[in-house]
Amino acid sequence: MPDRARRPLRSTQDALLIVAHASTRPPLQPHGETESCASSSKTGHLPLSFSPLLEKRTKTIDVPNIYSESRTGAPNSLTFSLNIRQQPKAARSCGFGDKDRRTIDPPPIIELVIESPTLTNDQIQEYRRARTYVMSCSIWDETGTIDDSLMPGDYKDRRLVGSVVGTPFVGKDEYDREGCFFTFSDLSCRTSGSFRLKFDVVMVGGTIVTRRFPTLAEKKSDVFHVYSAKVFPGMSANTLLAKRLREQGCDLPLKRGNDKRLRVANRLANLSTEVP
Repeated sequence: MPDRARRPLRSTQDALLIVAHASTRPPLQPHGETESCASSSKTGHLPLSFSPLLEKRTKTIDVPNIYSESRTGAPNSLTFSLNIRQQPKAARSCGFGDKDRRTIDPPPIIELVIESPTLTNDQIQEYRRARTYVMSCSIWDETGTIDDSLMPGDYKDRRLVGSVVGTPFVGKDEYDREGCFFTFSDLSCRTSGSFRLKFDVVMVGGTIVTRRFPTLAEKKSDVFHVYSAKVFPGMSANTLLAKRLREQGCDLPLKRGNDKRLRVANRLANLSTEVP
């Protein structure tokens, strides 16, 4: 019988429980340092999204109190929201093979925003630097009302492939402001069409590992388009935000860009300047 440790994760529940066990009572990151990007879960066997396992957000969010040894009684004035700092725009469909898989461009960058009218900036910073947040990504139709993760018909493959679960990177953005960021640089879509990505964030820290994690915040991206290889417009260059995070150690690819539309525009501009 094969070793169980070598089997792929069969569900997001498996992935979350592994992260939860590893994240119980984690030490907080020292001030003045940035946290390196942790690896995301890579498996084609994850379910559509976290939603079947997550409790819907209520007025009181069940998160640990990181100032108490019992880690209970967190201030109920905490509010969590997501700001998609870098929206996905285009992708080249990868079909059902992995040999020539192209990623969604540009890679989505999501910031977790934490606010509270009763906590100090330093206390909010401690929550922002906690290592126990986990974010999932799923794919929806362009209206944002239908989960499009499953392929139609008899196909058993997921439409969205790659690293669909990510952990936070704490660093400074292009304006030198500290933030808690999640990056998804290894996502691909199997089929052409117009879609949105949905992001859900949970907190898995605590003294007791549970099988249910409340959703702290969720948000859907703008519509992006997936093209066939013949009409794919090309990749864009790194944005200032991506460059800044990459300089601090975040695992983002270095891209110079090969957008066909920009090349055509530049060529036309050069021709116009050459005309006497």
